[in-house]
Amino acid sequence: MSRYPRLFEPLQVHGRKLINRVIMGSMHTGLEEGQHHFDHSLRNMAAFYEERARGGVGLIVTGGIAPNNAGRVAPLAAMMTTPSDAVRHREVTEAVHQHRDADGNGPMIAMQILHAGRYGYHPWNVSPSKAKAPIGWFTPSPLSGRDIERTIDDFVRAAALAEEAGYDGVEVMGSEGYLINQFLARQVNDRTDQWGGAFDNRMRLALRIVDGIRAVRTRPAPPSNLDPSAWRVGSEPQRAALPLPLPPPAPLPPLTHPTTAPDAETGDGARLSRHLPAVDARPGGAGASTPPCLAPPSRPVFYSSL
Repeated sequence: MSRYPRLFEPLQVHGRKLINRVIMGSMHTGLEEGQHHFDHSLRNMAAFYEERARGGVGLIVTGGIAPNNAGRVAPLAAMMTTPSDAVRHREVTEAVHQHRDADGNGPMIAMQILHAGRYGYHPWNVSPSKAKAPIGWFTPSPLSGRDIERTIDDFVRAAALAEEAGYDGVEVMGSEGYLINQFLARQVNDRTDQWGGAFDNRMRLALRIVDGIRAVRTRPAPPSNLDPSAWRVGSEPQRAALPLPLPPPAPLPPLTHPTTAPDAETGDGARLSRHLPAVDARPGGAGASTPPCLAPPSRPVFYSSL
């Protein structure tokens, strides 16, 4: 390990202590829905991550969990929308946290919030525009301004429920071509309102989501996962406050076209994941000097180096 002498050293990040700098990145395991059990429990998912925690990983990031029905990758894919969802996920977080010592030091686990946008393999998927994904089966419905506000609320609610479930943080998925990345990309976002056009407008959704989560959190802010290929140096998007309290989630539409989702398309650009806590996605934004990053071949986690 002489090439990475600090890999197993503890790391203090905005008041949170990672026992080492080993991070298990997000990947969908097929265990997030609990469909293998009649009671839809998450005990297989809990056992999977418990084994990684027992191995001594510093931080685990779960597979993507949708903040609402439109954001699902496929019909029946996992969501975090109700208190009952949070109760189910406690089995997962408790399995990981049992490997902490008496002082509370040990593995941490963050839940990834993923809205598939036009990548959703179902007929009620949404996007900034009607541009159909090359890998998609359905043409998305463009989000109205009111729909965007509700989507922001859903992200915030998912984060609050994740905290209730015992997660140490959340990762907001903003890359790989999913909804937030779709708003950032000119190729998809052809809107002419406050959510499209200039970079400041295209970045507005990402910033509103992170600001909203920060406004309701009781623990350190969540990480974000944003595609740097859409950045423009010097941009300063206006930030807006999220109205609280949040309204109850809208009822789910009926399942009319069950499908099986193939592998998702790999997005362009490197993936920057800021883990515990979140920092502004803008170059030079708050937290841009936060240490550290894992050296290659791992993907970068923070801006600065070891």
